[in-house]
Amino acid sequence: MRARHGRVLRRAAGAWAGLRVGLGLAALAAPRAAGRFWVGPVAETPGGAVLGRALGARDLALGAGTLHAVRSGAPLRTWVVTAGCADALDALVTAGARPALPPGRRDLVVAASAGSAVLAAVLGVAMGPDRRSDGRGAWTPARRRG
Repeated sequence: MRARHGRVLRRAAGAWAGLRVGLGLAALAAPRAAGRFWVGPVAETPGGAVLGRALGARDLALGAGTLHAVRSGAPLRTWVVTAGCADALDALVTAGARPALPPGRRDLVVAASAGSAVLAAVLGVAMGPDRRSDGRGAWTPARRRG
C-alpha cells in the first residue's frame, strides 16, 4: 500500500470497525431490542436474548480486533475480510428466512449486511494481500511495487 492510500484505507476500516463495536455493545446491552429489529417477537424469548448477546459479542470481537489492527499498524486485511464474510452470511441467512421475518426491517437488515460485506470486499481488495515476513508467524502487509 502506498503511504497515503494505506492511511485512507485504515481510516475507512477504523470507522467501519467502530460502527461494528457500537452495534455489538448495543446488542450486548439490549439483546432483545436488537434481536426484535432483526427477527421480530421471537427475540423476546430467553433463547432469543442469548442469540442477541452472542451476535453482539461476535460483532464486538470483530470490531475490536479490526480497531486494534488499525491503531497498532498491524495487518488489517484478514480482520476486514473475516468481518465481511460474517456480514455476507448474515445477509444470505436473513434473505433465506425472509418469509418468516417481519416485513420491512428484514429488507433493511439484508441491505445493511450486504452493503457492509461489499465494503469489506472493496477494502480487502484495495489493501492487497498480507504475507508472513518475520519468521515468527507475524503478519505484515505486502508491499506493492511501482
